[in-house]
Amino acid sequence: MTVISSSWTYYNDFWKYDPSNDSWTQIPNLSSQPRIGAIGFSINNTGYVGLGFLPPSYSVLNDLWSFTDTSLHEGVNEITQKNSIHIYPNPFSTQTTLKTDNLLHNATLTLYNLYGQTAKQFVIRNSASFVISRDGLPSGLYFIRLVQDGKTVATDKLIITDN
Repeated sequence: MTVISSSWTYYNDFWKYDPSNDSWTQIPNLSSQPRIGAIGFSINNTGYVGLGFLPPSYSVLNDLWSFTDTSLHEGVNEITQKNSIHIYPNPFSTQTTLKTDNLLHNATLTLYNLYGQTAKQFVIRNSASFVISRDGLPSGLYFIRLVQDGKTVATDKLIITDN
């Protein structure tokens, strides 16, 4: 439900994001009143939303709601079983090696920064290992996704350091 007042819009709808196909799906709304100024975050496969102000009195809310998507957790386990990857060293400063349990054919390896932006992308032709060079990437945490035949076969984290 969305409530619009003369100067603010309040929400209590809840959505989940699927990075494998870059889409959002609405899930059941929060069972509380629409609010303004809420916070949201996730830890592992659980999304949280809470706090904020309740219109029209602007009374402070101090609740916290959670949503756990068990299908996402099962999907992550399935991906890991299909094609586990090993990255070493991790963290690294100049280059690291990614090894898989299976031979990759024209797979795409994408590195994402913390904003979800593509930082670097590689194509792995016919190999079970691949060297990732830093090539000017800033130090920090990156997320990697390995896609073959249009399906995500593995995901992981990568840390680049300055030594």
